[in-house]
Amino acid sequence: MKIWVVSQFYKPEPSAPSARLGSLAKAWKKLGADVSVLTALPNHPTGYVYEAYQGKGSYQTDEIDGVKIYRHWLSCGPEKTAKRRLKAQATFALNLLKNLFKTDAPKPDVVIASSPSILPVLSAWILARRYGAKFVFEIRESWPGLFVELGRLKDGKALEYLMKVEMFLYKRADAIVTVTPNLAKDLVNRGIPKEKISVVMNGVDKEDVAAAAAANKADRGSRLRTELQIGPMTQVVMYYGDHDISQALGQVVDTAKMMVSRGDVLFLLVGEGPDKERLRNIARGMPNLQFIQLPEDDKKWAYYDMADVCLVPQKNVQGLKKVMPSKLFEAMAAGKPVVAAADGITASTLTDARVALVVPPENSEKLAYAVLRLVDNPDKAKLLGRKGQQWLVQSYDFDRLSEKYLNLLKRIVSGEAAPQQPEPTPQQVAPQAPAEQPQGEQPKPEQPQDAK
Repeated sequence: MKIWVVSQFYKPEPSAPSARLGSLAKAWKKLGADVSVLTALPNHPTGYVYEAYQGKGSYQTDEIDGVKIYRHWLSCGPEKTAKRRLKAQATFALNLLKNLFKTDAPKPDVVIASSPSILPVLSAWILARRYGAKFVFEIRESWPGLFVELGRLKDGKALEYLMKVEMFLYKRADAIVTVTPNLAKDLVNRGIPKEKISVVMNGVDKEDVAAAAAANKADRGSRLRTELQIGPMTQVVMYYGDHDISQALGQVVDTAKMMVSRGDVLFLLVGEGPDKERLRNIARGMPNLQFIQLPEDDKKWAYYDMADVCLVPQKNVQGLKKVMPSKLFEAMAAGKPVVAAADGITASTLTDARVALVVPPENSEKLAYAVLRLVDNPDKAKLLGRKGQQWLVQSYDFDRLSEKYLNLLKRIVSGEAAPQQPEPTPQQVAPQAPAEQPQGEQPKPEQPQDAK
């Protein structure tokens, strides 16, 4: 089977679509599929084209994990306004079609396009029509509602037009794949036939688990502590990822302020994004919080090895309650105890499986309480991290998910059957990890949710 994957974001960019589609493409290649990725020149999260790709033309090809990648120019920059985002989408979408004659990728049997960049998805549909291929629309976020909630889009003609394009694509897709049952239900409520929709959730790449284990075995975390001048007895509480409004990282800054008297606890915010400068300003002068530039990808697991507790914060909006953040999978792959400031599917899944502490989003007082429970009980925290890793590998094995997705694509191409039924919940596919409360004060009803 010949598969084209169309996405504005892809490896080596550190983003949710890059992680998901990169793992899928690699797995499909191993399963015998011929996979080609059509993407943009890498520029996320800074908005500047990566140095390794500068000065080499507006159309480039390379290969990652044995997968051929075709990269197209787009208009990008550090501003993260709605106008800038739409311009980036539009220029990438146009270049997908403009550079078609340059592409030596084999004629596709199926074209998969991933949201939320809606204009490139439209180009993907055109490409599918051009080659007589099936078209699969993958939905990773509650778009455009989430973007409106986050203030990235406002009511007006532009939003009206994009919603019409979105519905046009839903109706003409041969199949729709969502990453959570919640998103699938949302589409059904909007009038999309449920027979057209399948759920293939995000998963953990076992190579990531192995890379994290290798970093631990090589003691990379300890060496990184020395490099950053962090004492061996200091408890490191880390957030690793985009600094954007959807993470509401102000709640982490406020939590650090509440714990400023704890000289043995250091908060690290590692990454880049449009909200980083604002966060720096409100955190100015705080001795227990540091901002770290996003490191090279080969150093990521050293940071996770150094961390004692990992934070997975979300903004308190309805759209984010329907998805599970990719940084949750990274932290658990590294075997780290997690505090999730989240609601919706993330909160319910983690609470039911009893593998993390869960607090309401944007509630710094409860977030501080949860962090203290873990840093004051390091042995129990490590146990929670190991259980989380075990549960993740059992419940969200990307090898299994990738094979299921590929079988779905084969059925769509052959026309044998409608899309498969939604993924079972994690509780149905793997045993719950036995939970054990960290020592100390037991949570009151309004306190962080975890194992009972």
